[in-house]
Amino acid sequence: MPDAHRPLLRDLAPVYVTHRAAQQYGAAEGVDEERARRELTALLPLARRAPGDEDPPAYRYRSKHTGLDLTARVELETPLDDAPDARIAVVVSVSVRETRT
Repeated sequence: MPDAHRPLLRDLAPVYVTHRAAQQYGAAEGVDEERARRELTALLPLARRAPGDEDPPAYRYRSKHTGLDLTARVELETPLDDAPDARIAVVVSVSVRETRT
């Protein structure tokens, strides 16, 4: 059953992964920055808002299948002055915890 109090990141806005976040993930996973950006772009839309009132807010993606536990700091931004209702979810940092055994 979907968690209405913790929507998926994809339901809020398209995801944009910053250089810094891609570097952090790439270092943790041992992949180059481009692959890191692609993997985060695929995984993070499925992240849910983490409890708490951090600024910027945290979104968490966990998968038993892949063994990944990601926490991403995300700022919702309005990219264009002429589109005030448009938003983009900018991933400013990411931390990775491996849960594989």
